[in-house]
Amino acid sequence: MSLRNKIANALNSKAQEFTSFDQQLNSSSLFYDEKICEFSKLNYEEILANLSDFSAPGAIPLAEFQTSKNLVVKFNEQWSNHEEARTWAYKILLGHPTFAADGSQIMPSKDLSLPVAAIQVAWFENPHTPNGQYTKNTRVEVLSPNDLLMGKGAELQVSDQMVNLRRFQLEVEVLTNYMESYAQNNDTSKTPPLVFLDSSIVISFAERWHEDQRKLFIEPLIRLLDVSEATNIPIVGYVDTTLACDITVMFKYFFALDIQRSPLHDAYLFRNLAWGDRSIFFTCARAGLLDQFGKHKRGVGFVYLKTNQNLPARLDIPVWVYEKGLLDYVINLVRAEVVVGVGYPYPLATADATAFISSTDREAFYQIFQQFLQKQEINIHVSQKALSKSQTRR
Repeated sequence: MSLRNKIANALNSKAQEFTSFDQQLNSSSLFYDEKICEFSKLNYEEILANLSDFSAPGAIPLAEFQTSKNLVVKFNEQWSNHEEARTWAYKILLGHPTFAADGSQIMPSKDLSLPVAAIQVAWFENPHTPNGQYTKNTRVEVLSPNDLLMGKGAELQVSDQMVNLRRFQLEVEVLTNYMESYAQNNDTSKTPPLVFLDSSIVISFAERWHEDQRKLFIEPLIRLLDVSEATNIPIVGYVDTTLACDITVMFKYFFALDIQRSPLHDAYLFRNLAWGDRSIFFTCARAGLLDQFGKHKRGVGFVYLKTNQNLPARLDIPVWVYEKGLLDYVINLVRAEVVVGVGYPYPLATADATAFISSTDREAFYQIFQQFLQKQEINIHVSQKALSKSQTRR
């Protein structure tokens, strides 16, 4: 039997489970559609008073709630074709710089007796000037065995997580350096640049880490938020596919819902948005990690923005951006970059492509590493399993 047939048979054996999950998802979606309608008709001040009874209600709607319909802010521009959309995007972006950073990595190999890893972080700045000039560059960092160690005492060991941590730190560092440098040389008071972070600002994945390691993720983010506010340069944490449930948690508390588990996440609440439409702005009031954000504990907000045919993307945005009246300015820049990127922000796509480490790059890295070891007169051992693979997979 071929592999394709085996996969098909395995899927068929689970057909009922997939069907049941889909039915539950549809049922939950309709249920929350009703709750959105009910919630939208309530008095805003009463909503805030109710949610204030909870220390972490998931999300808190801001004043846009009062002028929205069903928690949605419509996008009024319409085009007949992509050429018209690009013309609009050109006008929106002209003279307004955007900046993004992204990274890639080579993980330590268990097949080598000496652990080594590498990180490449790329950045892309487009000033959006008529001459079309832009800046694209990379930074490479090699991680030694000491850089890769995690834990204490007998639990000290080489960990892939240290590579992920260092990559994240470098990405945030590049963004922070850009904001500081730009603000030193330019007026950011009226039309500041927009900076993209290829991650949620509320990094829920860090919850799984030990407290000591968690701080190493949070501290760069706090500095990023500090610098963003000090320089008046908005930062957008762009998440194309999100499983966040802050609004559904808010509904659970507000309506006292007895829901223990649901396959629904917030993006489904806005699944029927038209392109360019967005949710109203919410303050993120999630339990856990945000408690360690200091003055920024309630300083990160979010919207859901329809950018392609799939579920809307989540944009994490500092609350000060909303308070200073810059939210529409920021969202329009994001929309314009999505038009240029055909469904995904062009600066993020470009930074990702620039940071990408190909299989050829990896081979070159290990060749250079081997030459380095020979020069240093350091012996390295390769596992027999790896040698066997290299023979049998040719």
